[in-house]
Amino acid sequence: MSLNRNPESLTEIERAQGLDPDSKSVLADKGLLLFNAGRRQEAITLLMQMEKKTPPSFPRTANLKYVYLETADYSRYLMEARQEAVLMRDSSTLVIEHSAEKGFATAGGRGCSRPSACNRRISMIEASFRRTYSQRHTHS
Repeated sequence: MSLNRNPESLTEIERAQGLDPDSKSVLADKGLLLFNAGRRQEAITLLMQMEKKTPPSFPRTANLKYVYLETADYSRYLMEARQEAVLMRDSSTLVIEHSAEKGFATAGGRGCSRPSACNRRISMIEASFRRTYSQRHTHS
């Protein structure tokens, strides 16, 4: 991430954006850096603009998913988790994510605000994404 060096990280991401203003990865990373620097609304706005202007991409989807989890917006978190699993062609995670959606539909935010089946499913999704992401980057 940025090792808590947000000003330097933001300066560097601005430089990268200057070199390639349309880079989905740079824009998605900028959104995450802004979010972690406490500029949450600016980050969400940037990531949402990307969502409207570009086809789904792994960096944007992964970062939006993180933002939604951190802000306890579980319905959007699950939507992005599903999109990420589709982009990664990960059928096992899709099954887990579908189960989490069913649990959320049953319990809603109430079920996700305390240790519950919904939170366990979210943890399973996160572990699966980390494993799949790691495998894909190790083999690419």
